[in-house]
Amino acid sequence: MGEHPDCTLIEYTTTIRARKEDVFQFHIRFENIKKIIPPYPVIRILDAPEILQKDETFSVGLFFLPLIGLFWESRVVEYEENSRFVDKQISIAPFKFWTHEHIFEQDREFCEITDRVLYKHHFGIFGKIFDYLFFRHSMRLFFYYRSIRLKKILSHNTI
Repeated sequence: MGEHPDCTLIEYTTTIRARKEDVFQFHIRFENIKKIIPPYPVIRILDAPEILQKDETFSVGLFFLPLIGLFWESRVVEYEENSRFVDKQISIAPFKFWTHEHIFEQDREFCEITDRVLYKHHFGIFGKIFDYLFFRHSMRLFFYYRSIRLKKILSHNTI
């Protein structure tokens, strides 16, 4: 993903009893995204291809209150079938910088899904305070919720 000064890195790994090919294919289909995102804040995929590939773009809305949201567009900048993909924010808001690497690795009968999110908020010190007090924790809760949903959907025997 490269080095970026003053960026924050969040890494989260989920282990699931499944084939990495199945887990990867599940992740690149936008129809499945709504099955694994938490109910709050409301995340809506506004525009996206049915299946992600390299150079595809998608638009996301994040709503904390009805009709009040943050919107951004991302592009898949790296793509290795059944192994990994990276999406990068290409619009101005809501982050100064955002890249999200999704890594899928097989370990015997388990698939490890590692998310690496590298980002930087706008607004200097105020963005850093917001990140420290709220955003980092929210991201970890998001990945935790997603891991529970993934295990329920894709695995009969979870760890």
